[in-house]
Amino acid sequence: MQDNAIVGQDWKEPKVCSPFSRIYYIVDGEGILTVNGQRIVLKKGSVWLVPAGMTFGYFCESSMEQLFFSSECTLQRWNRFIVWGPAAV
Repeated sequence: MQDNAIVGQDWKEPKVCSPFSRIYYIVDGEGILTVNGQRIVLKKGSVWLVPAGMTFGYFCESSMEQLFFSSECTLQRWNRFIVWGPAAV
């Protein structure tokens, strides 16, 4: 599946664990991911991967445009987020 979304403050979920992997590209704006108490800021131009089965949270403080892809493939050796681009921890 693939899609494009512009999200706002209603884009929030404190705890998610999906049976599919997710890849997001941040087109504009900024969002926040949380995992194990760590906060990861996603900025314009960053790409992030969340492997299937990983528990995480997310929210947006103002607005963000993102492209996202999901796949039912599993990444058994991955147990963490991967963020490329201008992201800050």
